[in-house]
This record gives sequence, C-alpha cells and structure tokens, in this order.
Amino acid sequence: PTCEEAIDGAVWLLEAHLSGHWSASDSSLARETVVRGVSELLANGHLSWVQLARALRRLAAEAELEDGPEGGGEREAVFCAVLLHTIETGLFEPLAFRSLPKDRDAAWRLLLGILRLAAERHDTALLQMARSELWEVLCAVHGVPTQASERDL
Repeated sequence: PTCEEAIDGAVWLLEAHLSGHWSASDSSLARETVVRGVSELLANGHLSWVQLARALRRLAAEAELEDGPEGGGEREAVFCAVLLHTIETGLFEPLAFRSLPKDRDAAWRLLLGILRLAAERHDTALLQMARSELWEVLCAVHGVPTQASERDL
C-alpha cells in the first residue's frame, strides 16, 4: 500500500471497535485488540512510526471534535493505550510525539492520560518507563524546565 493507504488503514483499525459491532461490555477487550493489532503491524514493519503518528494525530483530532476540550472519550483512550503499549513493549520512538495535537491543552491531556493509564495498571516499572519517555515533552508542553520536579508540573 501507499503511505496514505497505510495511514487510512491504521485509522480504520484504530476506530474499528467504535463501529458498534462490539457490545459495551466488550469495549476494553475491543480496545486491547486494536492496540495489539496496531503494535503487531508496527513491530513487523507493516506500519512505520511516521504512518502511525499521522494516524494517531487524525484520531486525536477526531477525539477533539467528538469530545470537545474536556476529552475523555474512546478515541482518546485508544490513543493513550496505543502509546503506552508501545512504551511497554519497547516499540516506542520519539516520532510518536508527532501524533500530539498542536494545542497545548489537548497535548497535555493526552500525555497525562498515558501516565494515568500506566498508574492504573499498578506497575511501578511501567509507570517509570512512561515518565522517562514522556518527561521532556511534558515539561515542554507545560512550559517548565526539564529539571523541574513532578510537583512543578
């Protein structure tokens, strides 16, 4: 497929469970299936980080339109779950930050969403990995020096 076809396919996959074919009780299973599918495509070289970042950016834009500035919808949950899973599996690359919206508040909300998701797993090592990967970008988005403490953020 062309680059655009790959991006369109990734967006389709990221949104596949939103089609209503999954029952509400299966939403976490559906999200996990999507996350694992995207990660497998990435791990096996069928999807590049450039393509995934563009697909995630489109997903984030749709989330902003759907949920407004408060966020918290399913597209945002998928965005956070995909990035956390790539951190957890060692697939994460800095190109992922290209997927963040230009709006600082929206980017901040997504980055915090990733950290909240990591904290919900009660896995200290995963939370530390996520903080390590996201720290400089969190600081930049919030406008504090990278030497800042968590309290400063």
